[in-house]
Amino acid sequence: MSNFSDQLDEIKSVISSGTKATKSFAYSTLLHLQQQSSDSPASIQTLAQTSQSLMHPIVADIQDKDEEIATQALKCLGFMIYHPSIVAEIAVDDVNSVLESLAKLITTTKMKAACNLGVWCISIQQLAAPLLAAHFHSLLLAVVHAIDNPIGSLSTTFEAMQAVMKLASLLSESMRELSHIWAPPIYRRLLSFDKRERDMSERCLLKIKSTILPPPLNLSKALVKDLKPKLLTGMHHMLNNGMKVLTIQAWGWFIRLLGPHALKNRHLINEMLKIPQHTFSDHDSQVQIASQVAWEGLIDALVHPPMILPCETNDAKVENGVQQIGTYTGNCGEIQKNGSLKSLKLIMTPLIGIMSTNCDVSVQLACLNTWCYLLHKLDTSVNDSSMIRLVVQPIFEAVFQMDPDGKNIWTRNLCVDLLDDFILAKCKDIDYDSLNQASHQLSAKSYANAPLISGNCSWKQYPIKWLPWDLSLLDFHLKVIYVLICQLPRETVSHDNRIPAADASLKLFRSVLKGIQLEFKRLSISYNDIMLCLNAILKFIKNVCEEVSSNSSDRNDLHHICLQLVEAVGEEIEPTIVGSPLYKVPLDIKHIEYPQVVADIGFAKLDKDFKSANIRSSPEESPASLQIQVELEQVITLWTSLYGSMCTSFSGCLDKYTSMLVCGEELELKFKGLDLHLIALYGDVLICILENFRSSEISSDGNDKHGSNYKVSSAITCCLKVTIRVYSTLAYFISSLHLKEDILSFFELISSPLLQWLVLMEMQDESTSDQFQLLWAETLGCLRRSQPPIIFDSAFLKLQAPILEKTLDHPNLSISEQTITYWNSTYGEQTKLDYPKTLLNVLDKLWRNGRINLHKRSLPLQRCQSRPQVAAVPPRYRVNATHNRVSKRVELVEDTMGGGEHMEMPHPSLKRRRLELTEHQKEVRRAQQGRERDCGGHGPGVQTFTSVDFSQGNNNEDSQENQDIRNSECILELLRNG
Repeated sequence: MSNFSDQLDEIKSVISSGTKATKSFAYSTLLHLQQQSSDSPASIQTLAQTSQSLMHPIVADIQDKDEEIATQALKCLGFMIYHPSIVAEIAVDDVNSVLESLAKLITTTKMKAACNLGVWCISIQQLAAPLLAAHFHSLLLAVVHAIDNPIGSLSTTFEAMQAVMKLASLLSESMRELSHIWAPPIYRRLLSFDKRERDMSERCLLKIKSTILPPPLNLSKALVKDLKPKLLTGMHHMLNNGMKVLTIQAWGWFIRLLGPHALKNRHLINEMLKIPQHTFSDHDSQVQIASQVAWEGLIDALVHPPMILPCETNDAKVENGVQQIGTYTGNCGEIQKNGSLKSLKLIMTPLIGIMSTNCDVSVQLACLNTWCYLLHKLDTSVNDSSMIRLVVQPIFEAVFQMDPDGKNIWTRNLCVDLLDDFILAKCKDIDYDSLNQASHQLSAKSYANAPLISGNCSWKQYPIKWLPWDLSLLDFHLKVIYVLICQLPRETVSHDNRIPAADASLKLFRSVLKGIQLEFKRLSISYNDIMLCLNAILKFIKNVCEEVSSNSSDRNDLHHICLQLVEAVGEEIEPTIVGSPLYKVPLDIKHIEYPQVVADIGFAKLDKDFKSANIRSSPEESPASLQIQVELEQVITLWTSLYGSMCTSFSGCLDKYTSMLVCGEELELKFKGLDLHLIALYGDVLICILENFRSSEISSDGNDKHGSNYKVSSAITCCLKVTIRVYSTLAYFISSLHLKEDILSFFELISSPLLQWLVLMEMQDESTSDQFQLLWAETLGCLRRSQPPIIFDSAFLKLQAPILEKTLDHPNLSISEQTITYWNSTYGEQTKLDYPKTLLNVLDKLWRNGRINLHKRSLPLQRCQSRPQVAAVPPRYRVNATHNRVSKRVELVEDTMGGGEHMEMPHPSLKRRRLELTEHQKEVRRAQQGRERDCGGHGPGVQTFTSVDFSQGNNNEDSQENQDIRNSECILELLRNG
């Protein structure tokens, strides 16, 4: 090592004071030692220690007019400012001296080699960024000079571009601010006819695009000045010379560097759009693919989420598949969504055109890649309904309408997977905070990740931020799936007897159903939203059935999709929703009545799906107004008008009358002559008194006339006491009612006052509210203990609907809980009800919260075969012929299995007679069920029926008759065919 140190000392001595010949040898020896010491830490350390003494003579020699001395000194200097161990030992003053000397050398020397090596030193140096920043301007000017060097050296230009990349990596912000100075000599070379020059320019731009994109305004303005006289002419010149791919690649860079500033130069941008007009329509697939890649440059220029762009107001026109931009008007700072949509329409025009035509599959895949890049750049804005309509939907529809041949299968599969990702986003956990933060950070790094040439045509390289969709997009999803299903008649069956489009459609439809099911689980979902979903689903199924029926009636394999869609609804949507009687929707299923299809699918399963869903038309409901009792209204009106003068007298009169009603043991006798209409009268008068008296005691400015210790007058106090008496007396009176006729008459009269009293509960004191709760409890109790029992059917529910609407979900828990208990023990036990529209919202809310029962589900209904054999009769029935030709005996055998087997269902197109039972027939039916003994003396479980019993019926019974009637008819049919 001492020998190495001695050599360095000798070299230092020669460089400092030697002749030209000795200096040249000394630099050659030093360069050799530097190269040899690269792998020796000890040698590098020795070089670092002698660097300070060597730096001064070396810096002086790089300015030597002798090219040999200058170039050798530059080579040795380059090694010293490159190696980190040596750089760490260089003093700050020496660094400043080095940088100043290099900048001066590059801009003043006439020696090609010296200029080349000087720029090379800048491109490889490892000096600290703060030290470079102090000399940034002089270094940048030197590099720009070297790019367009007067000598015309391509190697110098290459080294200068390497220096640009180095400075951009260390001083990115400073380089961005002055990009209008150094970038033009680089991007101009994209139109060079020299391949080496084009390649080095594009390589440099790719390395530094994170610095220049999105472009600063000064750079865009500099490009505009270059485009008009030079670059546009150059692009057309290259285009005319057949260099189409190179031309469109350069166009992609230019449009990126114009950025949003392009919209302010309408004529210039329209001139630029003429270039892709030529290349998009070219027959060469490579030119078309290059055009798709370059079109991403327009996306970079115009799409900046959130979509904030100046607006252009005039209509645009389309030429050769590329839309011309409209006239820009308005303030630069004006931000309108309309402008964003027009920019997107411009971008989408050629993409839709390509996907709608029969072009090469590689071009279509490149187009899909560009489209996915657009979806990626839209960030979370892609989920906006306007973006879905303008950007997403057209491509899906175009792809799904393609001829289903082998070459298009890849394109369609990509879109199916992409759409499925969008739909299933509903079912995934989304980090909204991260998404929101990301959507507002349009960093330069995102541009660096955008490839100029796409090799992998998949959206996976461009993450798309699908968000969970809401019900406003349900129609969009179903519409796109319907477009895919419409291709089924043109689809060929695969070797494994499958139809790819059918499988894809069913996959997407099931994904949509999963999203809908999640919506149904939300407690905040409204009844109207549930009905919207169900109607949309069933309308979709109906449309599919009609489409398949009208276009492929001879292909049973295609009809499977209709039944599979219905099956999917039954499997994916919660049965409590599909089977709820609250949600009645119409469905025309005539288009799926095909014998072979039904036989193949298995009709029993399909029948179960339909029976589990309330797929039927709702009857016409008229909200009928109650008959107004004119006499009572006149009395109420009279009392209202005379209130001011007769309040006290009325109060005393009312008090006297009600006191008469509470006479203990004579109560029941006195009630026999009571006109119940007076109860409604008293209630209305009390309301009038309470409201008017309170308002008259408060001055117009809202101040209490009698001070803070406001006292209710004796008249009002009396009225409140009377109210309590009315409630308690009515409750006592109701407890004495037992006959059905009396209870129904009383309820019809009391319903209207009850509704009004419910409204006034907030105004009443605690004791009054307690008495009303007692009155309500007695009212519900008498309805349930009626003799004979009240039939809680649709007609009676319609009568009770107004009061139940207020009490089922009443804020007073005592009232609501009593009402819910009443509902579950009455209407909740019914198997068939038509619910009034006014009750749907409250019933939906309580039912989905598990607080009420809607109906008691009957077992799946099955029909008898038209020509059954005795062996086919289920074990529940035993048929025995008698000597009487007009009668047969059926014994009901005990079902040891807890149910018994279902009969096989016939084909749906078979028509069966509907029998309407007379009262006599109903008695016979009840007897059959073991409720009575028959005239023959048989005990329960064995009954006799004759053909006369059913001869009085007609055929007008609808398809929704109850389980018992169907069982009776089934037995009759067995008897007749036996």
